[in-house]
Order: sequence, then C-alpha cells, then structure tokens
Amino acid sequence: MLSTCLRSVAMLLTTTSAGACYVPNPDYEGVVTQTAESSESDGADNGETPSGDSDPDGDGDPFGDGDGDGDGDGDGDGDGEGTSGASACGDGIVTPGEFCFFGLPVLGLPTIRSLTIADFDGDGHADLGVVRLDDVLVLFGNGDGMFPELEDLPQPPGDYMGVAAGDIDLDGNDDLVVSNSNEDFVSVYLSNGDRSFSEGAQLNTGNGPKSVALARLDPDQQLDLVIVCEADGVVEVRLGLGAAGFAEPVLYPTGDQPVAIAVGLVNADAHLDLLVANRTGQALALLMGAGDGSFANAMMTPVAGKPRASVLADFNRDGLLDAATVVGDLDRAHVLFGDGQGWFAHSGQELATDGRPLDAGVGDFDSDGFLDLVVANHEDWTTQLLRGSEVAGELLPRQTLTLVADVTYPRTVVVADINEDGVDDLVVGGKGLSVMLSDP
Repeated sequence: MLSTCLRSVAMLLTTTSAGACYVPNPDYEGVVTQTAESSESDGADNGETPSGDSDPDGDGDPFGDGDGDGDGDGDGDGDGEGTSGASACGDGIVTPGEFCFFGLPVLGLPTIRSLTIADFDGDGHADLGVVRLDDVLVLFGNGDGMFPELEDLPQPPGDYMGVAAGDIDLDGNDDLVVSNSNEDFVSVYLSNGDRSFSEGAQLNTGNGPKSVALARLDPDQQLDLVIVCEADGVVEVRLGLGAAGFAEPVLYPTGDQPVAIAVGLVNADAHLDLLVANRTGQALALLMGAGDGSFANAMMTPVAGKPRASVLADFNRDGLLDAATVVGDLDRAHVLFGDGQGWFAHSGQELATDGRPLDAGVGDFDSDGFLDLVVANHEDWTTQLLRGSEVAGELLPRQTLTLVADVTYPRTVVVADINEDGVDDLVVGGKGLSVMLSDP
C-alpha cells in the first residue's frame, strides 16, 4: 500500500510528492479528491457521430493546433499562441495551462462496469482493479503507464457492478471488494503480495448492491465497508473486525434507487460522511458520520433529473467541500456549494454534457490551480472536460477528450499519476479500456 501522496483536507487539493507516487482509492484514504490531466478538443457541438473520425492521424488533435480545440492556442493558456520556450511538451517541465498527453488502449471488449486504482502487489506502482459484466480482473502496472500483467480472479457467474480497494487485512498490500448485483453479495479478495489473491469472505447483502466503498469510519485501524443497495433504498455499513472480517450490516435509508457513493469530510467535525446519489429519488442524500461508525439520518438535497454519480471537492475555494453530480436523463452536470454544516445550495450552474453522463471525476487537470470536472457520457461515446476558471466555483463549457475516443459507451473514469511523472493521468472504461498518459 502506497501512502506518499499527501492531500490537504482543508482545501481538498491533491499534492504530489517527488518520486514514485499515485493517488490511491480516495474512499480508502477518506478524502474524495481525484486528479487527472488530459488533452482535449472542443466537442461541444461539432456534428460528429459516435463512430466518426475527426482525427485521421490519431494524435488526439483533429484541428492541428497543438491542443485539439481548434482555437490556435497550442498551450491552452488563452493567448492564442502555441507553447513557447521552456513550456514545450516533452521538455519534462509541468507548466500551468499546458496539456501534454498521449493515448494508450489497454483492454478491448467486453463492457467494463467499474474501476479502482490501488497497489495490490506492494511495488509502489499503480495497479487497476477492473470489473466487467461477468468477471473481475487486476492489471498490474510497472510505473511507466503500462500494465503488462493481468490476473483474472475466480468468481461465480453474476452481474458484477461496484469495486473498491484498500488494505483490509493490514498486511501492506491493497485488497479488493466487488459487488454482484444480481446475486446480492459482495466478494472479498485478499492480496498475497505476489500478484496472486486469496478468496476472502462472501458477504450476503440487501437487494441490488451497486457502488461499494472502503473507509475508516470508526477510531480503530480496520477498514469499514459501505454498500449501496439500489433496490432497497439503503446503504449498508459493515464495520471491520480485523482478520479481514466484517460485522453484520447496519442499514441507513437514503431514498429511491441509490446508485453511487462518495466519501468525504463534509462538515467540520473530522468524521467521514457519505454522499449518495439517488437516481429515481432525484436527490443527493448526505449521511453525516458520528466518528464511531454510525450515521445520522439522511439530509436530502433535491436535484433536477436523475443523478448517476457525484464527487466531492472544493470548487469555490472556500475551504468547504462542494458536490458535483451528473444527471443522466437531462445530460447535465450540476454544481452545489457546501456550507460546512451538511447542506448544499445550488450554484446555478447546470452545465451541458453529451448524452447520458454516468460517471465523473474531479481534479486540476491543466495544472492551473483551479479544479475541473471530467465526465463519461455513455450514449454519445465521449469523455469530456469542464474546466475550472479564475472565477471561484465556475466551470467552463465542455470539451471532448479525443485520446480516449476508442472507448465506446464509456461509463466509468478513475484518475491517478500512473506513469509517476508528477502529473495525473486518466483511465476510462466502457466497451474497452484506455489510459490517457501525461507527457510534459
């Protein structure tokens, strides 16, 4: 388990230390800031079909201006000029505003449901946990952005949905939990540290387990498990008991059809809280933690449309966590500002996305100090970036990321510094899996 990536809880901005470093599963660390960078083209309204090819040379820049958005500004700094002097791509220098990336296909079909990033073999490099419809894979990274080894974990047939990673048995290697939505159980896989896994507990759950999270919800050192049960309208909280065991679940109602969860310090009491996206309930449910593994009743924030995923980050730079959620039926991303007491107020930003956004991540993707939002749009086969601006809390209109265009029907995104150059990278899964790697 790697722990050299330090994060500021106050501002929820990721800081990367020198040397090999990546961002582990944010639910495990208890801070839900995610980071990534990317090269983009303006795909807000370009008339492309999902199968169209606007980039015949495959360099991720269909307009040939160096940053892919057709504005003639190759370094993305708004001055209308290309990168100059010491800020050229390939010079190894990370310059605010620059986008220097290349795409790397990793897996083909079938459809990928969810992803997580962790260090499963204890070598200090980022690995990928990959959940597909009927199997679970682990891809082992070697620190340069490549994943040369793959382990196919044993599992019974089923409809696998959610995944989370963390050091459940406290042996220094991250482990894996996976939810099976049709058969109503969660499987635990314990890493042996040598790129093999032992099967741990199989935990029966409520109906329709979807998203899962691992976090320390009480004072001990054991990781605790949170399971979102869509059909029951609850989250199950199972406290860790040691020896990779978990207590019987405690159920907390969340609203109609909860599908996704984010974990973070929403109020000022230093106890982790749970933010749940309720799809048909058209609301975000916040369950504030007491620090002993228990939670208060859900506080509801209505959302126009059906939210599919949410992230927590300090978008308006006031030191308090805000929420951004993607709404799959309205093709929108909403930003809601937190007050530090558990309530969220709509910022007035309802930003257009492409068709049917299903997942989102957040970070300072262009190294300018402002948080950005990345969105996976399932229906239109696009992954898009909504950049932060100098105006606190403001996100700019969407831009399409062409370097992961080979992933059709994208539905999940994760971010980490996979090639260990101090700049975070983006992993997108759908029908296929691709990595967009930084190359400053």
